Amino acid sequence: MCSVYRDVLHFDNTNVEATACLAANFFYNDQPEVALLYYRRLLLMGVATPQVYNNMAMSCFYAHHFDSTFMCFERALQLSNDEEMSDIWYNIGCVFTAMAEKDFAMYAHSLATASNSTNAEAFNNLAVLKLMESNHGSARELFNSSTDINPMLYEAQFNKAHLQKTLGEYSASFNNVKKALAAFPDHYASKTLLESLRRYFSSGDPGLP
Repeated sequence: MCSVYRDVLHFDNTNVEATACLAANFFYNDQPEVALLYYRRLLLMGVATPQVYNNMAMSCFYAHHFDSTFMCFERALQLSNDEEMSDIWYNIGCVFTAMAEKDFAMYAHSLATASNSTNAEAFNNLAVLKLMESNHGSARELFNSSTDINPMLYEAQFNKAHLQKTLGEYSASFNNVKKALAAFPDHYASKTLLESLRRYFSSGDPGLP
């Protein structure tokens, strides 16, 4: 597919869709520096959207251009509506999490959910941050919000199942880890958790491997 978009640009070097697709392709193939070249090209073509700045920010972060990361996020927020703003704050939260800035990450994900109450991924990440504080009650509520919004979000189903197992709620954990695997059958951590629960039901031993 990448070669197809290159061919398109060979005949029309101002094709926005081909440029954006190549940028995304390089980003998801761990080449953020190359992705940045295409995102900057989009800006030169006049495509200065919040999505472009948001994606540029993530590319800058993974390319270790940290100052540029937050400059791009700031510009993305200035141009965004509520739904777009939620996606941007979600990415900002992920960046702060990667930087081990837990309080800033929690603040950013809270703003993501405030901007868009259907951002299931942000609710899931908030729940994980609450777990890091051993706040099981808040984590449970946030995982429930996440899976209510998007039952196919396997990360949230798995995280909820793992919390339930920790709290001794083995039947509920079993049901939710099956939902995680229905959404993503090859998720290794979910398969491992399911196997440990099956061992518990057969032997009474709830220990994880």
